[in-house]
Amino acid sequence: NDKKKDAKGIQVTVKAMDKELDIIIGEVRKMRCLQRKQCMPFCMQTKDMLGKFYSAIAETAHDATSNLKLAQLNKLAYQNILQRSLLRKINKRVGENSGMLQAIDDKIKEIVKKMNFEEIRKKNAKQLEVLGHCVISYRDWFDALQDGDSFCITFDAKRADGGIMDPSLVTIK
Repeated sequence: NDKKKDAKGIQVTVKAMDKELDIIIGEVRKMRCLQRKQCMPFCMQTKDMLGKFYSAIAETAHDATSNLKLAQLNKLAYQNILQRSLLRKINKRVGENSGMLQAIDDKIKEIVKKMNFEEIRKKNAKQLEVLGHCVISYRDWFDALQDGDSFCITFDAKRADGGIMDPSLVTIK
């Protein structure tokens, strides 16, 4: 019975953490493209890990803790360590290009300052209606343009763990 109370307490804490993470993800979606690309993977990885942890704890609250459940929790911890190692490799690769990315971002800000948005909106009112909103940020292309961002088209990509070091393993569904 005490074990069930402990598990329920952990579940409540994990749910609260998940709600806080949703708020953070909402704020990250409002960030400029470069910052969003840097922050979003960490947020999504944390959200995924919280979901798996919540499921594992929920199962432990109902049944006796088995070796399988302990192994699942250990796997979650080990995956995080492995992913951090892979993230270091990714960050090294991104770090090599960060100067170029920052220069591009600065150039975009400079161009956006020179744009006449009232005129652009008037000329492209029909396109705004036709193209609609981004499925991720729920902004239209005009809002994205004002922020110096882009309108995205999403696709589903599948990547094996080795895909980080070998991009040829990435497949687009």
